[in-house]
Amino acid sequence: VLQAALLETMAEHGLERCITFHHRTIEAQAFSVGLGQVVRRLHAADPERHPEEVWSGWLSGEHEPEARAEELHRFGGRVGRAVMSNCRVLGEGVDCPSVDSVALIDPKGSAVDIVQAIGRALRWKPGQDKLATLIVPVF
Repeated sequence: VLQAALLETMAEHGLERCITFHHRTIEAQAFSVGLGQVVRRLHAADPERHPEEVWSGWLSGEHEPEARAEELHRFGGRVGRAVMSNCRVLGEGVDCPSVDSVALIDPKGSAVDIVQAIGRALRWKPGQDKLATLIVPVF
């Protein structure tokens, strides 16, 4: 349900790069792995609105720094819609200027965590106009 809601929101607002924030590694991984099936279902129902493919990946503190850097490079350098799910890795000190949205999939209790998450979408390349979108599910 959350994956479909995220993809619908991305389609409605023309979003291309989204980072999702999760509390647990297994949730970030499951969100990413299951996204492809939801993409196919939405595309079959409305191919004009939903692309045939959406790149997805996931990161956690269990990944080696080099693997994280490679995955972020793949995420940031893609053409087309992409979603990077993470568990406590991309909140601080990560520069991904191509990100145009963040989704707080699990509730966050810390104002600092929320500000750090939003900061991922606020970074921009010099000379780039950018609108950052915060996606918050209503439970």
